[in-house]
Amino acid sequence: MIGGWNVGNGGGGSFVITFNTTPMNATITVRDEKGAIIQPSTEKTYKLKAGIYNYDVTADGYFSKTNQSLYVLEDATETVVLDKKLYVTFVLTPTNATLEVKDGSGIVQNPQEDHTYELKAGMYSYSCSAEGYKSVENVSFEMKDSEEEKTINVQLLDASIYGVRRQLSISSTAWERINNGAGKTANAQTSASPVQNDFDNIAPWKDIKICDVLKDGTVSSYEGDPTFSATNPKGYIMVEVPDFWWKREQTGGYEYIYISAVEQDGYTKSNKFYIGKYTATGSKSAVTCKSGAANLVSISITDLRTAAKNIGTNWGLMDILRWSLIQMLYLVEYADYNCQKTIGYGVSNGSIINTGGCDSIKNKSGCLSNDQKHAVVYRGIENLWGNIWQWVDGININSYYAWVCYDRSQYASDKVASPYKKLAYKDATSSGYIKTMGYDADNSAIQRATATGGSDSTYCPDYFLSASSTYAVYVGGSCSDGGSCGLWYADCSGSSATGSSLGGRLLFVPV
Repeated sequence: MIGGWNVGNGGGGSFVITFNTTPMNATITVRDEKGAIIQPSTEKTYKLKAGIYNYDVTADGYFSKTNQSLYVLEDATETVVLDKKLYVTFVLTPTNATLEVKDGSGIVQNPQEDHTYELKAGMYSYSCSAEGYKSVENVSFEMKDSEEEKTINVQLLDASIYGVRRQLSISSTAWERINNGAGKTANAQTSASPVQNDFDNIAPWKDIKICDVLKDGTVSSYEGDPTFSATNPKGYIMVEVPDFWWKREQTGGYEYIYISAVEQDGYTKSNKFYIGKYTATGSKSAVTCKSGAANLVSISITDLRTAAKNIGTNWGLMDILRWSLIQMLYLVEYADYNCQKTIGYGVSNGSIINTGGCDSIKNKSGCLSNDQKHAVVYRGIENLWGNIWQWVDGININSYYAWVCYDRSQYASDKVASPYKKLAYKDATSSGYIKTMGYDADNSAIQRATATGGSDSTYCPDYFLSASSTYAVYVGGSCSDGGSCGLWYADCSGSSATGSSLGGRLLFVPV
């Protein structure tokens, strides 16, 4: 009797048990109750008396089934399907990261000695962590029978915080490196030869790239690709600035600026944007951005804004927010207000030059000749200061107060009402070299001078021109402004103003 059933075949004969296996070439081992192996009558057919047996089925490249119960009561076919072994290899960055893989039921899977995993078809998840990096949790992936071998790259983002601070009352232009920035070095090139710059290997700076962006926002190619041409682009030569998180505050007599490649509590995210590698070229009716071309100058902010927006959706003119973000990226990297000292004078005592003077430096920073007559570049963005003034959108001045807007669809000249917001502090009421910088907790990215009285080698050594009327803003300085030039040099004029050294820079922001 088996399980309450009377068994037998009228004389104690045998029943025929046929195994149907997947794969067909699987090996079958059948044992009786005492563990003795029973030989088949044919390859997959057994003659067995009524009773309880167990069996194993194995095959190369498949997961075995062992100690399976077999109840023999009558002639029968035993169907056995083995699961194919599917192999997945995880490539981890950093290599010392800890990885945990679970199946769909939450059971942890163990790797083989070579760190690959043997898995069945189905859904899985992995979690990965490493000290100093942003962890990833429960990332799903599927293994299919058609994928006998698979590689999954897991690249954790550096969760380090790079910071600088500066005592508000100090006259030195230098900032102190703090957090993970302490001990780091940043040098700028003075030729095409590379120099030591630790930030070349630190996100987000290392991920800033020069590219060719089409009108629809598609990146056609990156510098170094066979089809990339800075002089004959398919679209517009831009610099891609990746996502990053930032924080700026003034507290306890210090100003602090922090940058991180990953999300941090209390930080603000800067979404990826594309800024013109060069100041705008071409004409009012067909604005371009390419190497080896004359700068588009003698154009008002209203006309340049229209020309930029006419390229296509999400195109526009460089704005105060992205200009401020570049200021912070620069400060955390070079830890000094004096960008003319750390990177180069730029074209600040000469004549306007065409674009492309620093192409050989690529996406690094520096200049090829620091004689005040040659181009300068920061992270691939050429002539952020010197050569020509650059209109900046999203900001208007009225009675010494700056009004700012972050909605690019609402940018308008001369507007000092919603959605523009009035900064909490007043601009410096007299022009001169910057001595103190304002701070508005609700608009903390924006850096405007609140007092002048410094010099071209102290405090923030850039010039600031104050305004009591309603004006638009331009930044950076021109070819004849000498030591006044820099990332904080700001001037203003009526929105209809034009000038032979006044142009601008394109901006594309994906949404």
